[in-house]
Amino acid sequence: MANPLSGERVKHAPEFANTRKHAELLAIASPLAAAAYSTLPDGRKRTHYQQLAGKAIHWLKADKNVAEVQILLQHAAAAIAKTFEEQQIPRLIASEKAGGNLLFSLPAQRSIGSRKHRTGANRRTRKAAASLEGAGFVKREKILIKYIALIIFFGNISSALCFPNKSALTPCVVTSSNLFPGLPAIS
Repeated sequence: MANPLSGERVKHAPEFANTRKHAELLAIASPLAAAAYSTLPDGRKRTHYQQLAGKAIHWLKADKNVAEVQILLQHAAAAIAKTFEEQQIPRLIASEKAGGNLLFSLPAQRSIGSRKHRTGANRRTRKAAASLEGAGFVKREKILIKYIALIIFFGNISSALCFPNKSALTPCVVTSSNLFPGLPAIS
């Protein structure tokens, strides 16, 4: 039995009129949303693009012209960018344990993903923390590499290396003196 749905039927049949109408709106809205999305800072996500595209389609349905939609999308993108600035970035907390070992920990965060995803992430975090605790100051080069790998695993390296006396958005330079105050620089 042949499939009755064909490209020719979708392009011309009256029952697909709404599909064609929405496809035309999406064809107009998509490049507009992409242009606004490209102005967002690092850390943007696909959902931000989808929000912008949805707003563009909504405004096009409300009979706004393309120039008005571009301006409205720039305002929407600015509002999304403002949320990036307001987000608190968790800082890595280092404390010294008995025997001179360092303990690295992150503040508690909301769980994301499935139970399997969280379990795997927790296991990797515990494993990295255990290897950092066991190393001590003797192998500081390896600690530095593992510390940076742990930071990269959790996200934004520059803000995580800023210590509490600095703003969360202040860029920092990664050096051994940042990581281990009082120790000579690693060369």
